[in-house]
Amino acid sequence: IRVRRGFDVRLLAPFLVGGVVGVPVGVAVLPMLDVPLFKALLGALLVTWCPAILFATRLPRVPDIGPVANGTVGLAGGVLGGIVGSAGAIPTLWCTLRQFDRDHQRQVVQNFNLVILALSLIAWHFGLFRAGDCLLQGGSWNMDNGFCRLDSLARPIGQ
Repeated sequence: IRVRRGFDVRLLAPFLVGGVVGVPVGVAVLPMLDVPLFKALLGALLVTWCPAILFATRLPRVPDIGPVANGTVGLAGGVLGGIVGSAGAIPTLWCTLRQFDRDHQRQVVQNFNLVILALSLIAWHFGLFRAGDCLLQGGSWNMDNGFCRLDSLARPIGQ
């Protein structure tokens, strides 16, 4: 793996921390999605995102709010990465609105995508979306056998 010049760990770290937290959230939400609504929202994001990129030089620069804002953008990218593997759309827009120079933007987006999409692939491979669905329903997930034990069904009502 080749790292671009201008590599700044302090800039990339909040994006990655947010993204690593966001992937399991996205994977857990996956079975509960209303697919037509999600497609409409993602389509709306892309319809507004593409013209925003075209006119980014005319848009006012978003000031440096701090690492929490970058982490929040990373979280949103991680959630999208966990759901559909579209991790880079929101961080790319954010870097453009922040008017990062070319090297910093590539460093953030390329490394973010590499890490988040690898985590998403691992989560999908091991069926963690099923585990997340199980845990959200109050059950316990058995990784060895790949089944969900819903303890709430074994308890009498009212206890």
